Amino acid sequence: MKRILAAAAALSLAAACWPATVKSPASQPTSRCVVATYNINYANVNLPKAVESILASKADVVFLQETNRQSERYLRRRLARTYPYIAFHHAPAAGGMAFLSKVPLSKLRRLPAKYGWFGASLANAKLNGRKVLLANVHLVPTDPRRAKTLKELMGAFTSAEAVRLRELKYILSKLPRGSPMLLGGDFNSPSGMPVAQLLASRGWIDSAASVAPERADLTTWHWDTPNGELRQRLDYIYHTAEIRCRASRVIRSKASDHDLVVSTLEWAPKRSAASRPAVAAVRGTDQSPAGASATRR
Repeated sequence: MKRILAAAAALSLAAACWPATVKSPASQPTSRCVVATYNINYANVNLPKAVESILASKADVVFLQETNRQSERYLRRRLARTYPYIAFHHAPAAGGMAFLSKVPLSKLRRLPAKYGWFGASLANAKLNGRKVLLANVHLVPTDPRRAKTLKELMGAFTSAEAVRLRELKYILSKLPRGSPMLLGGDFNSPSGMPVAQLLASRGWIDSAASVAPERADLTTWHWDTPNGELRQRLDYIYHTAEIRCRASRVIRSKASDHDLVVSTLEWAPKRSAASRPAVAAVRGTDQSPAGASATRR
């Protein structure tokens, strides 16, 4: 069992309609935009603490996963003033998703899952005065419950990663080409795995890795076991080459089995946007309890 739990530290594990958006006067564009993604856990472990993390991020747009009607009611009540543009999509079990935004959202739509469980939620927004497509994703988790040996556990991960890869290819095929885009959420896939390799090959930039590759493997998921806490990086914010990241950090909390990931973004200079390399590799780990950050120098 200890061998299986140790191996699990290298693997991923995770546990309809759009209501009318609440509106208020649009926020003025600023030179930079802060974007966050957060799997809040559909069991609603600690919604007050989740709200604390969201507010601490000071994000302009937040992508949420594993929402439900109970969390929607609570988050709307606590966050409507900060985020006047809110949209939830409800789905069974852990399939709910939401956007919280300080700027108007338009063209809200769902992309149903084809291979996985949860699909994607899409919206358009203007960030720093320019149109951006927002894609909120939640790829299928690895289910280790039937794995009794290390070999079976590795097989469960390999099978789930293949599903994640097919689902991500499908999602990417539905996104428009040539448009600035943000792709964020719970990918349920550790750094360096085929999901990350696919995104790098398609020119998507891992926001955290782009500012500090040596510290980009900031763990975002934690799970307590009798033999200690497991940690892994499963949550990401990716962007296209028109955008660049200035800073990225993880806000630690016990509100969920996931931590909130937040990146500060800005428009890349036009002369270099087309030539920005996609960052595929991330190295090192950071398991400090107080949260960690990476910043472009």
